Amino acid sequence: MSSIEIEDIGFLSPESVYPEIKPHIHHTPILKGRYFNEILDAEVLFKCENFQKTGSFKIRGAMHAVGKKLSSGNIRAVATHSSGNFGQALAFAAGQYGIRCHIVVPKNAPMAKVQAMQGYGAEIEFCEPGTQNRERALQNYLQQHPDSVFIHPYNQKEVIEGHMTLVSELKIDGINPDIILVPVGGGGLISGISLASSHYFPGCTVIGAEPENANDAFLSVKKGEIVHLTEVNTIADGLRTSLGDITFSVIREKVREIITITEEEILLAQKEIMGRLKIVAEPSSATVWAAAKKIKNQLAGKTIVLVISGGNVDF
Repeated sequence: MSSIEIEDIGFLSPESVYPEIKPHIHHTPILKGRYFNEILDAEVLFKCENFQKTGSFKIRGAMHAVGKKLSSGNIRAVATHSSGNFGQALAFAAGQYGIRCHIVVPKNAPMAKVQAMQGYGAEIEFCEPGTQNRERALQNYLQQHPDSVFIHPYNQKEVIEGHMTLVSELKIDGINPDIILVPVGGGGLISGISLASSHYFPGCTVIGAEPENANDAFLSVKKGEIVHLTEVNTIADGLRTSLGDITFSVIREKVREIITITEEEILLAQKEIMGRLKIVAEPSSATVWAAAKKIKNQLAGKTIVLVISGGNVDF
């Protein structure tokens, strides 16, 4: 991996970010089970962000980003585009600071997530599916509402900094992972984790997990430039987004590889996680267990952290 580090690219350290957002988030638990250890012949630890506020890791980045924007000036509203989890997190963060939140949502987003965004006080605007449609609708809104500040769901420095704090909690809990497996959508989570992991655990390897039906990150790394897919059809709705320039640059330098997973493998992994750990894990989260089984020969005898990124399931 490259020697690029947090300070080299202008990011705050996770030690400086964590105390700021700690009062607003949960320190999420680590779960484990003999079933998973036996399959991989490894120590398997699940970092359960499905127990996080708003049901996913996204609150870490949203809370930090809104706080930073407010500290740099008087803003009255924030806006973003989201299929659900970041929208929920940003609406919650905006509510904590007493400002408005507008979210552009693709029409195929899970209704449970749409209702949750509305429950946190967000104004919802629907658009056709696809990253370009989301961005176009949001840009139109921002032009009409100049008092709103755009918070990117993943390709923004402050958002990525917030996600670093997941690794801060591993450090606090005394965990020293050899490998961390992370779902890959827009890349905000895996960017934050890979940067913070090299900061706290220099010998740790970060591996991404991505649906075969939404494998833009895998293709982007392989090609050396961002690839945008014209058609994405996966049950892992949280992983349908494309990489941004910031997340692509971090992933290319810091992530060892990206494992792609079929829809059948995602559903089986979700069933095993929910059945064995007795927790609710959304399909996007299940990709990490599916990926771990695919590369189990690389994992034997190691300490493996699998990030359960969220639990917002539309049953």
